[in-house]
Amino acid sequence: MARHRDYREQLLEDLKDHDEAIALINAAWEESLKGDEESQQLFLMALRDVAEAQGGIGTLAKKAPHS
Repeated sequence: MARHRDYREQLLEDLKDHDEAIALINAAWEESLKGDEESQQLFLMALRDVAEAQGGIGTLAKKAPHS
């Protein structure tokens, strides 16, 4: 279990970097275009991980431009 936690901790640390976060979202988006449930779940997991690494949905919402 510690190995999984170490991986997750490292992933979240890496996803604090804007370019790393964008790369993951882009790759997951491209994969999700296959249309199967597994690839779509992968995209949602990528969004979740990036949001968590960036401080949560609330923090991201505050950073987003408002029209």
